[in-house]
Amino acid sequence: MAPTATSGPLTARQIAQTAGVGVGTLYRHFPERPDLILGIVDEIAQQVEALATKALADWEAGPQGAWAEFVRGCGALRTGAIATGSNAPTALAEKDLGPFMERRDRLMQVLTPVLDRARSHGLIEPTLTPQRFFIGLGAITRPLPEPASRVFPHEEMDAWLVEIYLRGLRPDDSQDHKQ
Repeated sequence: MAPTATSGPLTARQIAQTAGVGVGTLYRHFPERPDLILGIVDEIAQQVEALATKALADWEAGPQGAWAEFVRGCGALRTGAIATGSNAPTALAEKDLGPFMERRDRLMQVLTPVLDRARSHGLIEPTLTPQRFFIGLGAITRPLPEPASRVFPHEEMDAWLVEIYLRGLRPDDSQDHKQ
């Protein structure tokens, strides 16, 4: 989806290369860094919505499997690495926060039905909110600092951390899942 950086913000050239476009095309669609960040948030929201739709459709076939695939799919988006590489926290000016918050709220609405379903089947703690779920994924998918990022491949580490995160979301009585 988007490139990730292990040290410092991504350049427009890196982003354009990952997207398979030229730098000029990137700037035509996203003239300023905040435009690009909002575009990335929109893309992430669309992908999470597709994952949520699939999870809810697959739920009857097996709640645990549908939930696990949803979490793994969300983890594969590497939102923490994208946020770090895009320099999102510092690139958004006060005027850009409104559109960003609207997108965040839409994303939280997309997560809610899946979390509600997981909660009703005893797959997550009763107090897990969409915000905590998504921030948790962001935290575990941040890039490792140098030189660790060169020694430990992010694909392997991300998958391992997502599995630990998935187990950590379970309530204490996780052996008694409702089927």
